[in-house]
Amino acid sequence: MSVPLISDLRSRLRKADARMYVVKNRLARRALTDSAAEKLGGVLTGPNALAFCYSDATAVVKVLADFAREQGGVSFSGSYAEGAIFSAKQTEALATIPSKPELVAQILAALNSPISGLVFTLRGILSDFVYTLQAVADQKAEQAAM
Repeated sequence: MSVPLISDLRSRLRKADARMYVVKNRLARRALTDSAAEKLGGVLTGPNALAFCYSDATAVVKVLADFAREQGGVSFSGSYAEGAIFSAKQTEALATIPSKPELVAQILAALNSPISGLVFTLRGILSDFVYTLQAVADQKAEQAAM
């Protein structure tokens, strides 16, 4: 990849609260030794860059997947997130998962939906009752006027 492309990717990752480093595979394997992500060293072949996420991992994977789709020739080797190691296919699948704020919004909408339905139903019942009372009052007023 050219320097402008790497700079573009790094700026996108910064916006997603992540940093990217190009490191030698041997040094990366040595750094991963005796860590929970030690098995990730097995996928470090050929030119690699490591992205470190400081908040929402799915947002970072989405940035990387979008960049790979736009530029071509860029692919995932694997990933380590939340104490688990993911293969390249699993990492690509992570890009399709909604981010944490999106999931929270979906859950809140799902929880709010039945309550909203109940409120609208009760409002409809009350409205019908008021209209019925008004119709009865109008009818009695008509009968009294006769």
